[in-house]
Amino acid sequence: MSAVHRLCLELRQALGENPRRLGSTPPPGTRSLAAYQTLLAAGAAGDNFALIAVARKAIEHDPDWATPYFHIGIGYGNLGDWREFRNWAEEARSRSTGLPELERMIIEAGYLEAHYRFDEDVEILRSIQHLYPFEIVGYDFLAWDYNNIFEDPVSAEPVYRKAYELNPSAHVFWNLASTLHLLGKPDASDLLVAEHLSEGGK
Repeated sequence: MSAVHRLCLELRQALGENPRRLGSTPPPGTRSLAAYQTLLAAGAAGDNFALIAVARKAIEHDPDWATPYFHIGIGYGNLGDWREFRNWAEEARSRSTGLPELERMIIEAGYLEAHYRFDEDVEILRSIQHLYPFEIVGYDFLAWDYNNIFEDPVSAEPVYRKAYELNPSAHVFWNLASTLHLLGKPDASDLLVAEHLSEGGK
């Protein structure tokens, strides 16, 4: 997996990605290429049921890797099943020793959220932003918390904008556009849609 990780970084560098972002990208926490490839498909999962199914397949390839358990928990949490979210977050945390720091911190943040320890969750996510400023996850998860836990779209907007700046994916685009809608900013939302489409987004 270390060789695959190096090749991925070299390819991203050749494509012109920011060297500082490349330098902060940790290796995956599994030695199973099959598990890693399978979990990458979770990002393209069409819904939470698909996310859970893909993560379960990754566990079949590497049952000791914590991150697929975390993804299953997130899927259940998004479906509103907080009990299953908590159970899977605990499973992920119990396997997180020895993971790369970023991966371990993400799992810890999910564990804290699943146990309603939201202020501690926010502190972990802010620490991720500080330590890994070019990784989208700290911004994406924190903005989600602002919108859905604290019901504070005012705080969510600039965090989602930073996430969108780092990765203008359809997922982040939708969340930012939805936040602008919540804030009653139709002109800003229309401008975002136009920019996104002009840059080839969907």
